[in-house]
Amino acid sequence: MKKSFFHYAIIVIIASMLPACGGGGDNDDGPRITGGDTSSTGQVSFNVAVSDYQGSSGHNWSFLRGDELGIFAVESVGNLNLQEYGNYADNMRYQWDGSRFLSVGNSISKPLTKQLAYYAIYPYMSAAGRQMEFTVNSNQASAENLAKSDFCTAFAALTSSMNVTIALKHRMSRVCVKVLGDNLQGHVSKVVLKDVSLTLSSNMNTDSYVSSSNGKRGMVDMWCASEDKNTYYAVIPPQILPSNKVYMVSTVDGHEMNVEFNSDEILTSGVEKVLTIQRKPDSSSELIVFGGQINPWEKD
Repeated sequence: MKKSFFHYAIIVIIASMLPACGGGGDNDDGPRITGGDTSSTGQVSFNVAVSDYQGSSGHNWSFLRGDELGIFAVESVGNLNLQEYGNYADNMRYQWDGSRFLSVGNSISKPLTKQLAYYAIYPYMSAAGRQMEFTVNSNQASAENLAKSDFCTAFAALTSSMNVTIALKHRMSRVCVKVLGDNLQGHVSKVVLKDVSLTLSSNMNTDSYVSSSNGKRGMVDMWCASEDKNTYYAVIPPQILPSNKVYMVSTVDGHEMNVEFNSDEILTSGVEKVLTIQRKPDSSSELIVFGGQINPWEKD
């Protein structure tokens, strides 16, 4: 027994003198791990939530199976600003399976006691980074296309937790159009935004989200809410819609009706603008905005 114990002790001592080795295989391209105790590491998991819509529109946003987001991890070195490259983890891809987000390829791993901060960007884009531009889909007539145009970001402060909560915030402006009037009920088949800015310019470090001055412009087909056939939604970058801009509304007989504005409409990041329109009393072929309402997307 003493002899066996002696050999065991020698093995332990020799093993403790060997240099530590990094992971191999598929993990070679994963996030780097620097400093701290690397003998106890694990994969970080994420609980992802999206802020609720508020106001009278009544339509809540939710993930669809296959939706993807990118997550960055940042060490506490000087500040927690997101770097162009060389962060602890860069744009790691996670996909919604219907109940949770799972990593696609490499996941983020770290020593159990190491503190990291996290940035998240939805939807996933291979070119995502601290400064980027995002262009919405011109065809938002389906719920899927509408959701994929809804650019969201999140920041989670320094934590050593292995299960991190990510709270995404809307960075676009959501436009809700309600078409009212007894003579219009059941006759509206389409609402289109005309000549609007489609490209958002974002800066994750300064938390700035504005319409790109050099970005794409065009038309957006709005999504018709399934629970209310006379309510339409679209998400576009924050911008001002001057009073000479119009919505186009098509009735069942295919007749297009322009919408007049009495004043400029200001669309703000993270805010829903509700526009209620009806047929002008002195015209059978034109609509007018007679009331506007601004509803915050975020909970207080």
